[in-house]
Amino acid sequence: MIHATKRSQVEGERSVTPNSILAEILRDLVTASDAGRSATPVFRESLARAASLASGLDGYLEQCSSPPSSALVSLMQQTRDHDWDAAVHRGDVSKLVEKEMLSGPVEGLFLQMLLRISGAYRVLDLGVFTGYSALAMAEAIPDHGVVVGCELEPVVAQFARDAIDATGSTDAKKIKILVGDACETLKDLSAQNQVFDFVFLDADKANYIRYLTLLRENNLLVSGGLVCVDNTLMQGEPYSDIVSPNGKSISDFNEFVKQDDKLKKVIIPLRDGITLIQVDG
Repeated sequence: MIHATKRSQVEGERSVTPNSILAEILRDLVTASDAGRSATPVFRESLARAASLASGLDGYLEQCSSPPSSALVSLMQQTRDHDWDAAVHRGDVSKLVEKEMLSGPVEGLFLQMLLRISGAYRVLDLGVFTGYSALAMAEAIPDHGVVVGCELEPVVAQFARDAIDATGSTDAKKIKILVGDACETLKDLSAQNQVFDFVFLDADKANYIRYLTLLRENNLLVSGGLVCVDNTLMQGEPYSDIVSPNGKSISDFNEFVKQDDKLKKVIIPLRDGITLIQVDG
């Protein structure tokens, strides 16, 4: 087999994470291919090893994590069963909407864990889609807590409300969905003296910087409040040579957060990347 540790050993370090081992294997495969050794059994064995490392991670995470509630399973199935392509073609929504926008079970569990650890109970969900993240978070907060969701598309917001209610979850009552431009909604919430201790940001990527700025400028976060930002690895685009408009927006956002010394931050390589930001003022 083409070993994944060769380059790192030269540098005095050994590849130990799944991603770094995968990267080493792939670099060696490229070298072998360039040298005309792509038809060898060793090459095929290493290629199979790379495929196993890459394809097995997400499923293994789900297998080793707690199962989602029956209500969340129901909501996921309703989302998958809906014909989103038809909604786009009919003009029911103003932008591309697809089932892959759903937050997955592991991410939902991660959000729940953060909420339980932090004790947060006033939650802002920027970008509701069909409500999976909203319901997951509602399950993790006390009965007196609230999840305020912001969704631009009226048709999508109504689907979310109906789908959440159809699950029969007793936590559905904690969720309030506001329809409209999120920037204007944030200003309205500020005018109502609303304050949150946890924010999940998963809306349009082009406005990420603006959303974070509005949250801070309008005092919508308690001191020490946590902002959890989704898609901050954006399919690897921020650190690779292929960059779409969304990838560029995420790259700009990551740099914006990186340069702000007042923010404590860390990127977690879960699904498409999650950045945790603690705001102290």
